[in-house]
Amino acid sequence: MMEKILFISVYFEKGGAEKVFRDTTEICRSQYKVDYFVPTVRLFRVLQLSAKLKKIQPDIIHVHNYHSPSIFIAAFFFKLLKRGKCVVVYTAHDHRIICPDSHYGRYVQGKFIPYSKPPSEWEKVIHNYSNKNSFINITKKLKWFFWYRLIRVQRQMDIILAPSNYLKKQIKQDKIGKRQDVHLLRCPSAFPDYFRVSRPKRKEALQMIFLGRLSFEKGILEFIDLLRNVKLFDYSFDIYGSGKLEQQIKSKIAEHKLDNINVKGAVRPKDIPSVIQRYDVMVLPSIWNENSPLTLIEGALGGLVLLTVNYGGSMEIAQLCGNYHLFNPSDRLQFEEALKACKRSVDEGVGRSEDNRKRIIDTFSSKNYLMNFQSILKQYKMA
Repeated sequence: MMEKILFISVYFEKGGAEKVFRDTTEICRSQYKVDYFVPTVRLFRVLQLSAKLKKIQPDIIHVHNYHSPSIFIAAFFFKLLKRGKCVVVYTAHDHRIICPDSHYGRYVQGKFIPYSKPPSEWEKVIHNYSNKNSFINITKKLKWFFWYRLIRVQRQMDIILAPSNYLKKQIKQDKIGKRQDVHLLRCPSAFPDYFRVSRPKRKEALQMIFLGRLSFEKGILEFIDLLRNVKLFDYSFDIYGSGKLEQQIKSKIAEHKLDNINVKGAVRPKDIPSVIQRYDVMVLPSIWNENSPLTLIEGALGGLVLLTVNYGGSMEIAQLCGNYHLFNPSDRLQFEEALKACKRSVDEGVGRSEDNRKRIIDTFSSKNYLMNFQSILKQYKMA
């Protein structure tokens, strides 16, 4: 008899975490009886989830980046009814369970500084996690410390899955990760066959693309500032996506009369392959510690050179994919050297091999995900 698994997410469609949520529900249908829960009315999500749990009686609850304590409270009472015969799996897509702010950094004089190592308990108390006002900063801390340090709702997580070694290490070094099993499990994705070993002749100008959410943590404004005074060679930079930062980005471009930088708007997932084919370099200049950015994987499969930051999951995924160059957003000289290296890689056609394509697809394949997921569950049940 097939085990029942209930997937939980706060949203069905929003960003990368939600894409992984949707993909994993489909991947697991071959081996499990699958259902999912996304709250329709957030005020009554405990009642909604409790009703769902009672109806389908899952053997596995798989939470995707849902941090509301109500989810784990509902899971606690359901596990009591099932006499412990239910496994709660949590896939971490950011740092929320180990830090009051998911961006995993602090503000110093209005500037965001990402953590280079896990903060101590005292640092979590004194650091500023909001650039808006003190009330938001204090509220974030109080809510996080109450639920994750006093009530310790994370104890309902039997297994924690981290899509990158970087995030796995951060969780293991925190108090939260010392009780649960924390495993590396790469995010799966169904990649269309748009990778081409031979690409059409490129234009003289270096063509760069950003593809993702337009929010402060992606570092787009900082990247534009770095590009403003670049006189190394001709380039274009197209920005695809939507978000709160869109108007600010457009204003900066207009203010400095940067005709070679353009905001193109959101792109439908099915159109990504054809869009990527027009470019040379996939850019991800995040000023925070990414976990497992899918945009770098898509860029690598499209034969693009990767240009990203030298920390966090961005660096790990770039190194995993190959054909990459790294920089520190606060080091202009290092950035210019990385940009010149990208131009050389494009001119020389580096990294466009069929072997590299197959290696990346295998690493993030649905088959690998399901096999490793089942293996992790088996280890837990046998322990």
